[in-house]
Amino acid sequence: MDTIKFDIYDRRKNVLVTKERVTILINGVNLVKMIRDIEFEAAKGDKDLMADYGNIYIYELIEELDTYKNPTVLGCTCGVKDCCPLMVDVRETETTVLWENFKHSAKRRKPVDYSTLKFEFNKEQYYEEVNALKQVIR
Repeated sequence: MDTIKFDIYDRRKNVLVTKERVTILINGVNLVKMIRDIEFEAAKGDKDLMADYGNIYIYELIEELDTYKNPTVLGCTCGVKDCCPLMVDVRETETTVLWENFKHSAKRRKPVDYSTLKFEFNKEQYYEEVNALKQVIR
């Protein structure tokens, strides 16, 4: 079973930050790094395949996870969520939450195969993390 953590702490100041971006850690690894590794391998020198992904803001991530079955989980480093978003299909079973079928919607980019990224989280652990995010903004 995979684990997920939504990291909302500013490591430089060692304090809770509510207006910053959320780092998504899956099995202890930053999702941005996972995506960059896949895109670097696929690009083979073609910069059109690589995006400049960054973490999205707390408010945006909560809205995406609460509203959509294919939420945006990463955005562009420019800070605009809809600039080169990375989305994932989220599906629930009785005991798990699945993240699969990652895709980007940037029209200027060629398709990238993210099929190696499939995660299955314990439903209770997953929603503990989502609810912890919501507590930050209340």
